[in-house]
Amino acid sequence: MRLAITVFLFFCLSVSAPAGAQSTKPPQLGDCVWAQIPASLREEFLKAYGQDSRLGMGVLQKHDTAIEPLVDGCVGRTDVPKRWTRGAVGAQAIQNGAVNELAAYGITADMLDASWRAAPAAALDCVAANAAKAFGIMDRKCPAPGADLALLQPLKISLPANRAAAAHALYYFNARAQEEWAEALIAKIPEKR
Repeated sequence: MRLAITVFLFFCLSVSAPAGAQSTKPPQLGDCVWAQIPASLREEFLKAYGQDSRLGMGVLQKHDTAIEPLVDGCVGRTDVPKRWTRGAVGAQAIQNGAVNELAAYGITADMLDASWRAAPAAALDCVAANAAKAFGIMDRKCPAPGADLALLQPLKISLPANRAAAAHALYYFNARAQEEWAEALIAKIPEKR
């Protein structure tokens, strides 16, 4: 789990394009696991994430052995690469952490979802290209660097005035795209008979 989370976090922190959501998006593996993680662990993650997103991911790493059975139960099979399942869980955790931090700016998960749905294709393509890197998919390119910033406009987040809000929103969007990549990769694995 450490490698997947480290790779994911590296790309979240090193690129300006992110993706995420949790209220009106379809339920996914990350949602299933997050719902089953004990409330005390979710709170520990959110508190650490509020200090620094890397600290939040460290909480997940520390509790990897407790989270792993939840992942296996939610995915419903054991032949899925851990990199993909852990990517989905880490992405969901980042989305929850970002939403928690964005509440201070009056931004909700529903608002982030609406921004995602209204985003121009170039913005979503940039976010998807960035998120794909966490899974070793390097052939995707952003058609217009900086296009992902269009996701901030419906949220009325301006740069450079609101760097912290922008960072959390972009982490959220990147995490949403990463979770979608994980789900798509998992769905392509044929069921064993």
